[in-house]
Amino acid sequence: MNRNGEISSGFAFGGPFEQKKLLEQEGIIFDESGKINLNKYLWNPCEFQ
Repeated sequence: MNRNGEISSGFAFGGPFEQKKLLEQEGIIFDESGKINLNKYLWNPCEFQ
């Protein structure tokens, strides 16, 4: 995931479609635009700077 709540581009985890499938299997919910609510899933980008 990137800082905008979108699946990161590239080939990590088999590409974006595979990454989304794996996250959904873990219970992550994507909105209609394909983003996740970063606040809901407690991800803080400031922790990784």
